[in-house]
Amino acid sequence: MLTDFSCRSVGARARCIPRPHTTTCSPRAASGDEFERAWLDADGDLAAEPASLHRTLLRSSTESGVYFIVSDWVDEDGFRAFEDSAVHLAHRAKLHPYRSSGSFTTMHVVHALEAVGARTVSVQAVRSFASAEGVGVREATLAVLAGRVDDLLVASDFGFRVWLRAARRWGLADRLVGHVTAGRLLASDARAADALREVGCSEIWSTAAGSTEELVRYLLGHRQVGRRVVVQGDGVSVAEWCHALRGAGAEVVEVQTFRFAPPVHADLLRRLADQVVNRQVDAVAFTAAPAVVHLLAQAVADRRRDALLNALADEVPALCVGSLTAAPLAGAGVPVLVAARPYLEELVAVAREQVPVRAVRLAAGGYRMEVRGQAVVLNDELIPVPPGPIAVLRALARNPGRVLSCAEIRRATPNWAAVDDHAIEQAVSRLRRTLHHGDLIQTVMRRGYRLVG
Repeated sequence: MLTDFSCRSVGARARCIPRPHTTTCSPRAASGDEFERAWLDADGDLAAEPASLHRTLLRSSTESGVYFIVSDWVDEDGFRAFEDSAVHLAHRAKLHPYRSSGSFTTMHVVHALEAVGARTVSVQAVRSFASAEGVGVREATLAVLAGRVDDLLVASDFGFRVWLRAARRWGLADRLVGHVTAGRLLASDARAADALREVGCSEIWSTAAGSTEELVRYLLGHRQVGRRVVVQGDGVSVAEWCHALRGAGAEVVEVQTFRFAPPVHADLLRRLADQVVNRQVDAVAFTAAPAVVHLLAQAVADRRRDALLNALADEVPALCVGSLTAAPLAGAGVPVLVAARPYLEELVAVAREQVPVRAVRLAAGGYRMEVRGQAVVLNDELIPVPPGPIAVLRALARNPGRVLSCAEIRRATPNWAAVDDHAIEQAVSRLRRTLHHGDLIQTVMRRGYRLVG
């Protein structure tokens, strides 16, 4: 039974807001005041929507001219229904010129993990922005034109339009449109289909789920050997799907109409590293390779790369959505748990199957005990435990029945070199009160503490 294990979900955009959709906007030529008035005007379109709970406009404190729109919805079905409505078309027309990016990826992971009992906190380890100046867009465009196109997969309307605008600057737009639209056209959602219709396309394939992942599933369900697939990517997650298509035998040309960067505030990555090093989480789920790269780079800057890698190799399993995401950790010698296929539910399945069995389990004082990152389970009762006391319990649980001195507890606990004996005594006292079973932790005079066997 999986109950309330603690898992960090690390991906392209993370918000601790239930069922949100986050859009990044850069007014560019418009002034901030002009954009804010446009948002207030457009917000009236959503006020009467039954599935819309709250809408918030946030101005970045670190990036000039950048805003974040967070809309909170009852559920994703309600949001998708709004997306397909005439009201949304009018709403989009008002704000679309300012839009840079938007993502549901991390929300899907968080929602799926919480549905099976996990407590999660998501971390924005990667910022991505729609841009024709992405990695090798011009080179990828020339590669597209150099061969036939069997399938064109359009991941986002905004990215597709950005690509075409860039192609016009290079004098390649007409040739590109004529070339790619000769193949089968796959649109991730209704908006992507609209972008294709704008260039004269009529026969467009899509899925009921309205996602890039579902289109990739469709393609992988059919023979890909010898096929040439062009993928207009709108985020870092697309790389894993392109890798899967190549593994199935397709020649894939990925057009990355986006740029990505580490989070503005390094403290986001530092706090994650702290929790991993201190074993305060039971697992870390990575949804994109750049998230891993950024976390490791910050650990190098903070001179704690070895401590982080040791924790991931020892007690905090790293869960990765695919082999590309796993590669930076595997290259550093960390054993990684990789989803069988690069789909989010497969990542959740790995967490559900593997994380509980890696917990510290033992019988103590007539109780069945399982020590987790931020809690202990006693006879199926979940008891949250503060960081200091859980660190002491973890050290004792690894040595049931053995007396550990304060010095040994210090050595067994990361970052406790400066913790004095009195602080450890206080942590033991607090642990006893938290567990409501004081006899589980015994004091052996002048020697230390032990967990009863």
